[in-house]
Amino acid sequence: MSGETVIAARGLSVRLGHRQVVEDADFAVEAGEIIGLIGPNGAGKTTLLKALAGLVPAQGEIEIKGRPAASLARAERARRVGYLPQEGIVAWALPVRALVALGRLPHVGPFRAFAAADHAAVERAIATLRLEPLAERAVTQLSGGERARALLARTLAGEPAVLLADEPVAGLDPAHQLSVMRELRRLAEAGTAVVVVLHDLTLAARYCDRLVLLNRGRVAASGAPLQVLAGPEASASYGIALAIGEVAGQPVVLPHAGG
Repeated sequence: MSGETVIAARGLSVRLGHRQVVEDADFAVEAGEIIGLIGPNGAGKTTLLKALAGLVPAQGEIEIKGRPAASLARAERARRVGYLPQEGIVAWALPVRALVALGRLPHVGPFRAFAAADHAAVERAIATLRLEPLAERAVTQLSGGERARALLARTLAGEPAVLLADEPVAGLDPAHQLSVMRELRRLAEAGTAVVVVLHDLTLAARYCDRLVLLNRGRVAASGAPLQVLAGPEASASYGIALAIGEVAGQPVVLPHAGG
C-alpha cells in the first residue's frame, strides 16, 4: 500500500424510491489495497458499489484521487473507476479480444480509432489474465471461469486507478474462485485500489487487507479481516455464529448455527 487515498466516501447515503438502501457510510481505499465489502443479502453492498461508480444517485461526498467525484466529467470518472458488475452475461458472440477492447471506450473519443496506446492496453489486459489462447474465441463459448477472467480483463483494459468488483467469484468453482482472487491480489500489489463484494468469508479473510461490514445499509464494522469477522457485529449481522480456524497457515471461516 502506498498511503495514497484513491477513493473515499463520507456520509454516503442512497435512497431508492421509498427505501433507504445505504445510510451515512464512511470509508477510504488506498492504492495497493483490497477492501472487502461483506454483509447479508440486502445489506446495501451492490448499491454502495454502484454509488462509488456513479451509477446511482447518492448524497454525501465521494472523492477520487483527491477530487470531488461530482466535479469529474463522466468520461473522466469512467477512466479512473473501473466497475465489474455481478452479472457475467455477454449477449453477443464477440471474440474475447473485442470484448476486452470495450474497456478502452472511456479513453477513445467519438468516431476516433484506437491509438497504439489503446491496443497496447488491451494486449496487457489479455496477458495479465492469461487469455492469449482464448483471444479469438467467442465469449459465448467460454466456461464460467474463462468468462469471468475475460470480463475482468475488459475492466483492466481501461487502466483504472480503482477497481470495483461486485461478486466476481459468484457461481465459479473453487479453483476459479481462487484464480480470480489471486488476480485481484496481483492487481493490488501493482498499485490498483480494489473494492470487492464477497459472500465467501474465507476468501474475504484470506485475500482482503480490510473488511467493511454492512448491515441494513449502515457500516456495522470495519478493520482487519479477522478482527471484523471475530467481532460481535459480524455474528449479529449474519444472524449466525462464525468459527475462525486455520488450514495450512491460511484462515478459514465456518458459519454455523451456534450453541
